[in-house]
Amino acid sequence: MFAASKEVGITLCSHAMLAIHMNFLNFNNNSVGILPPFKTLLIDEAHILEMTVSNINTYGLSIFSLRATLRQTNFGSAQDRKEALKYCELLIGNHKQENVFLTRRDLNDSGNGSIFSDTLKLLEGLEQSIRQMFGRKKLSTFVPESFSQQIIKESLYTLKRINSKEYPVNIRTS
Repeated sequence: MFAASKEVGITLCSHAMLAIHMNFLNFNNNSVGILPPFKTLLIDEAHILEMTVSNINTYGLSIFSLRATLRQTNFGSAQDRKEALKYCELLIGNHKQENVFLTRRDLNDSGNGSIFSDTLKLLEGLEQSIRQMFGRKKLSTFVPESFSQQIIKESLYTLKRINSKEYPVNIRTS
């Protein structure tokens, strides 16, 4: 059956497999994917393809979870943790327990008086305060010793992506 489907150019894949294939093509200048060449593509659970592609291409940051982690950890200095917590509280207060989906351009274009007008500055401040927690440690070679350190390291990587490029951002404050 596999040989027959290959012969006529029919490929069956899941929605997630197709989303990953599309990412591979984007990162490899349309030259290398994970699916074989096909004439016809049958997609299992295609009704959730759009959501899957969006999830794969969005960096998420839970300010609420980061705040809880910062409260429980002894990582970094107390002053650095306090500074990071201050930014978390301000972000949570600005968004009043709402989740937002926006890009860096949305943050740059938001005018004064907008709910998002201070978000970019707060995210940049949060990134800097968390970076201080790592001190002189090189982030790329830092091996977390606890789950809390792993969450903090991943949050810093996400903040760096949010603050430096035009990535979609899902900021969760609840």
